[in-house]
Amino acid sequence: MHSLKPLKGLLEFFKKKTKDYAEWDVKEKEALFYLILFSPLYGVPIVSPLSVFELLPHIIKDLKRNMEREKQTESSLWKLLGILGIE
Repeated sequence: MHSLKPLKGLLEFFKKKTKDYAEWDVKEKEALFYLILFSPLYGVPIVSPLSVFELLPHIIKDLKRNMEREKQTESSLWKLLGILGIE
């Protein structure tokens, strides 16, 4: 029987890359949100404060979707590892 070590390494690589991308995406959206939210305090003319409240539900929905996608990806990888018998 062939060794599954290379496959395990490949799965770990993709798991790490997926997690890194999800974390980066969330951080970027949080940074944008805070820039929009606090722009009047710093004198950055981006949007009016009323627009921030209109954007808030969309950003929260997006953040929740990204977190759910990360959980699903991690869960799928663990299922695949279990099927392959890799611990």
